[in-house]
Amino acid sequence: TDLPQDIIRRMAEAMERTMNQPEEVETVETEKAGETIGSCVTHWLNTLRSRVDFKKLSPHRYSSYDNIMSRFRRWAGEDTPIAKLNEEMFALYYRNIGESYQSDATRNTHLTTFKTFIKHVYSRRLIELPRNLSSPEHRFSIAAQTITTFTIEQISQLLEKAEGQPQLHILLGLNCGMGAGDIAILSQDDVEWTTGVITRKRSKTRKHKNTPTVSYQLWTPTLALLREFNSGGNPVLQTKTGGVWAGSEMSEGVFHKTNQLAHAFGRIMNACGIKGLSHYTLRKTSATLLEAHETYGRLVPHFLGHAPQSMASKH
Repeated sequence: TDLPQDIIRRMAEAMERTMNQPEEVETVETEKAGETIGSCVTHWLNTLRSRVDFKKLSPHRYSSYDNIMSRFRRWAGEDTPIAKLNEEMFALYYRNIGESYQSDATRNTHLTTFKTFIKHVYSRRLIELPRNLSSPEHRFSIAAQTITTFTIEQISQLLEKAEGQPQLHILLGLNCGMGAGDIAILSQDDVEWTTGVITRKRSKTRKHKNTPTVSYQLWTPTLALLREFNSGGNPVLQTKTGGVWAGSEMSEGVFHKTNQLAHAFGRIMNACGIKGLSHYTLRKTSATLLEAHETYGRLVPHFLGHAPQSMASKH
């Protein structure tokens, strides 16, 4: 019996599609082969920028990734095929990082970012993971750093030279371990004005699940100045023009950062003749003094707003 014409037509079309499949695969492989170092870096940065838009990544962290990967794409060559990203290139760039920077912390930051980029490219099925990616020979050890603090005499100098809000910024750094970012986003909800208590999570890690909520009893001068300079809105502390003391943002793909608090503190440091330290050092100074206390030294991680590392510290 002869097959109906429509069945014959469908069979022929199916055979034709099957015959064309190898050509489609070949086209995909050709597209992969056309990927370059430059195009892959751009793709990764665009992915990260989306995370910034969704508040999953800070603009400051994105800017760091952008700077590090811009350096790599210049070193490797914008138009270098991504297929060249193999064991040899990884080893060569590892050596370049080591020769270009003195600080092991900076070296490690560049290497870690580079490895993350490689894994991103691998996830797109554009390369195989270099077999020396986790090699002990391609690591930078970070030595324990000595914690630098202000002396009691230097703190007295700073408070004597400071006037207005900058004096309050110093006290908040000492009293509550607050950095510029913490001070810049302090909200009315964080402050119990009657009892003089600030209750908050550390701004840097406030979105992390285990970040503790810490209550800080304010010293009398800290509370007095906080009441004096209370803006009445959010944030609690604002510049004379109503702006924020510190912050960062992405605008049209460009990273913008401001830190007027650091500039104001720098002027006080210059007036005191103190060099090499920053407002953030106040936080370290208080933590160091607290750690030396026989009874309350164990509370340093909580004071700093760090997540508990042991079962004992959780209770």
